[in-house]
Amino acid sequence: MTDTTTTAAPNPIMTQVLSEPAVTLAPALAADLPATPAVMSTPAVLHILNRINYAVKRKSPFCLVAGQQGIGKSTSCKLYGATNPRAVLLEVPPEFNAREIVGRLCEVLSIDAGEAWRVRTSVLIAHLRDHPRTVLLDEAHRLDYKALDMLKYIADQSSVTFVLFGHPHLERVIDRHSDIKGRVWVRANPLPIPAADLLSLYKPHGYSGQTLRVVHDATGGIMRSVVVLLEHLDEGLKSMPGLTRADLTPDHVRRVKDEVLA
Repeated sequence: MTDTTTTAAPNPIMTQVLSEPAVTLAPALAADLPATPAVMSTPAVLHILNRINYAVKRKSPFCLVAGQQGIGKSTSCKLYGATNPRAVLLEVPPEFNAREIVGRLCEVLSIDAGEAWRVRTSVLIAHLRDHPRTVLLDEAHRLDYKALDMLKYIADQSSVTFVLFGHPHLERVIDRHSDIKGRVWVRANPLPIPAADLLSLYKPHGYSGQTLRVVHDATGGIMRSVVVLLEHLDEGLKSMPGLTRADLTPDHVRRVKDEVLA
């Protein structure tokens, strides 16, 4: 068995999050950072990253990140996974069962323990005790009780943290099972971005406050919808020589939403 730890390059967003007091909402980052900073520095993303960091420090068996689609869960999951050398990121496929979880973790961690899944489980737990990881499970609402029970067993035996990202349905499923609920010591409940935060993130990119307020109204502050709507507006500007983002009006926003996103 080999430890596959790699060294990740420093990331300014993670540096800020990890320097903040745990469970404290970090402020928005500067707008001139590269790699879609507006998306990666929303209050929801920073809230999620802070809660993951706190859960790992507390050695919480589960950290639950539940919220509606497009709010920043997968962005947070991928950002944490890409910048933390001790993180393991898995996207849960449909009907992923307990044995497949063990097999997939063994595969990702380069653990060769044969095909007997009970032996695999024991070897996996021993490996995680010696080489602690934070396991991120995106789309975790696809897990059934047996799969969650297996994760609980692995967490109890190895003291690792499993971070479960999913729809609000996942929280309802977990709360129905007291044994699983009792292992969720930390929860993150991200919310849509407030209009004021949206303006502070995107006004430096050339959009007017009036236009951004209508974008917020049209999307309900769901970041995935915000990004898509702004991309459509930018695409429209390409066919309108001489116009810039500052020239966009609320009417442009409404027309694009009605024609493309309705």
